Amino acid sequence: MTDQVSMDLSTKYRSGANGTTEGRSSTVSTDDELLDIGDGRMEALGNWADLEEMEPKYSSSSNLMDTLEDLPSGIGQYEDFHTIDWLRDIARDRMRHRHITKKRQEGCWEKILSAHDAWSGWVCVLLVGVAAGLCAGVIDIGATWMSDLKEGICKEAFWLNKEQCCWSANDTTYDDEGCSQSGIVNKEQCCWSANDTTYDDEGCSQWNTWSEILGAQVGKKPAAGGYIVKYLLYVLWAVVFAMLASLFVHSFAPYACGSGIPEIKTILSGFIIRGYLGKWTLLTKSVGMMLAVSAGLSLGKEGPFVHVAACCGNIFSYLFPKYGSNEAKKREILSAAAAAGVSVAFGAPIGGVLFSLEEVSYYFPLKTLWRSFFCALAAAFVLRSINPFGNDHLVMFYVEYNEPWYLQELIPFIFLGALGGLYGSFFNKMNIAWCRYRKNSKLGQYPIVEVLAVTLVTAILSYPNTYTRMNTSELIRQLFSRCGAEDKTMLW
Repeated sequence: MTDQVSMDLSTKYRSGANGTTEGRSSTVSTDDELLDIGDGRMEALGNWADLEEMEPKYSSSSNLMDTLEDLPSGIGQYEDFHTIDWLRDIARDRMRHRHITKKRQEGCWEKILSAHDAWSGWVCVLLVGVAAGLCAGVIDIGATWMSDLKEGICKEAFWLNKEQCCWSANDTTYDDEGCSQSGIVNKEQCCWSANDTTYDDEGCSQWNTWSEILGAQVGKKPAAGGYIVKYLLYVLWAVVFAMLASLFVHSFAPYACGSGIPEIKTILSGFIIRGYLGKWTLLTKSVGMMLAVSAGLSLGKEGPFVHVAACCGNIFSYLFPKYGSNEAKKREILSAAAAAGVSVAFGAPIGGVLFSLEEVSYYFPLKTLWRSFFCALAAAFVLRSINPFGNDHLVMFYVEYNEPWYLQELIPFIFLGALGGLYGSFFNKMNIAWCRYRKNSKLGQYPIVEVLAVTLVTAILSYPNTYTRMNTSELIRQLFSRCGAEDKTMLW
C-alpha cells in the first residue's frame, strides 16, 4: 500500500497540475507554488487530519508529508552528501505555521510567540548582514596591514598600516620621498601642494623599512645593501604568509580552500555538505584570506566574501529553529547571505541581490528578495561605518567619472572588449589544462609545496616593479583615479 501511494504521488508530481509531463526549468518563487504542485496528491492522502491517521500505516520514508514529531529535529534530517526534499520541508514549515496560527488565539504568550515567528526572518538576516560587514571590515584591515608588513613597520604604532602611519607624520607624506611640505597629514593634499615630490617607497619618518630596522640602510637614502635586505625580507614574508595560509586550511578546515562560490551554488540547490559552512571554516577562511592576499598572490578576496557571508548565515540560522531545523527554509537565509557577501565585496547591495537571484539561488521566494536586499544594506552600512580603507568608500577603488564619452572612443572600447574575451578564453583553457596536469601528476599530491613554489616565484618577480609589488586593489585604485595637474603618479 505504501509503495502504491508513493508511486501515485511521484506520477502526479511529474505530470503537474494539468496532467502533462513538464520539466522544471525555472526557480519556484513561492511556497504556495511549490506546494500547489502536489494538489493532486492530496486526493490520494485526504486532508491533514486523514494524513495524521494514515501515518501509523504508512510510516515509511517514502511518504511525502511527515509531521514534525516523526522527523528528527535539527541537522539530523539528512545525511551528508544527500539532497534535501524540498516539498517535504516546505510542507513541514506550512504545518508549523498553521499550528502557530491556531495556537495564537489561546493567549497572550502565544501571540508573542507568533509575532516572534513572523519577525524572526528579518532579525536573522539583520544579524547575518551585521556579521558579514564586521568580517569584511576585519579582513580588509588585516590584509592591508599584513601586506605593508612585508616592507616595514610603523615605529610608533605597529598596528597601523603604512598609509595610516604616515598620516600622523608631520615631516613628509606616505610613499613620497622628498616632499617638502609639513603639517599636512593627508597624502594627496600634501603631494598636490608640493612641487619637489618624487614617488618612492620611502619618505615617512614614522615608517621604518626592514633595511632601516636591521641597520642595512641609514635614513631614507637609497643603498644597495638596503635594497637587497628589503628584497629578501619581502620574499621571506610572502613565503611565510603563504605557508601559514596553506597549513591552516590543510590542518583545520580543508573546506576553506578556493573561492567557495561553486559549492555555495550546489548547497543552495539543495545539496548537503556538512561542515562547509561551519564556524571553523569561517575562521580559517577569514584568516587564510588575509594571509593569501598579503602573500602577494594574484588572487582577490571578493569571491571568498560570499563564502564567509554564507558561513555567517548558516551559523545564525541555528538561533532560530524555524530555519535551523528546516533545510529548505535555511536556504532562504543563505541566499540573503550570498547577497551580503557581494555587497561587501564590491560595495553594491543591489548587485548582490541580483547575483543571489540570478546566479546562486535555486529557491527564491519574493519575501527572500526583500530580505536579501535588507541584509545587503545592513552589511554595506556596517562596512561603511568601519571605513577600512579610510576613503569613505566600501571598496579601495571607487570610480567617479562625469565626462561624456565620444563616438570615436567606441573603437578602443570594442578592441578592449574583444581583447578581454580572447584573454579570458585563453586563461580558462590554460587553467583547465593546468588542473588536468595537477590531477594526473605528483604535483597534486603536495599542495602546500605547490603553493610555496608559486609564492616564491611570484614574490621574486614582483618586487623589482613597484606596481606589481603593490596590492591589486591599490593598483586598480591608481588606474581608476582621475588624472590631472595634481596627479604625479608614474602611470601617466
